[in-house]
Amino acid sequence: MLRFLGAIPDNIYGGWIEMVWLRDTFLEPENDSTEVERIRYAHAYILEMIGAYLMLDLSRNLAHLWWLLKLVDFRAAGEFS
Repeated sequence: MLRFLGAIPDNIYGGWIEMVWLRDTFLEPENDSTEVERIRYAHAYILEMIGAYLMLDLSRNLAHLWWLLKLVDFRAAGEFS
């Protein structure tokens, strides 16, 4: 599942990852970035939005990796609303 992000965090807490790790690891892509880098950034950004605003934990510092599975196919993402 983490291969969609292209990076693995040092700490995973029962399927939850730290929002700070997402922000620090996936910086906004440059104009000359590859498509893969842009997609990984988009995955991380959307996961951060879900974890920070939509489905947050009590600490508001963690995002559950389960949501990453929903981001595998961007075309299907519109069907989740």
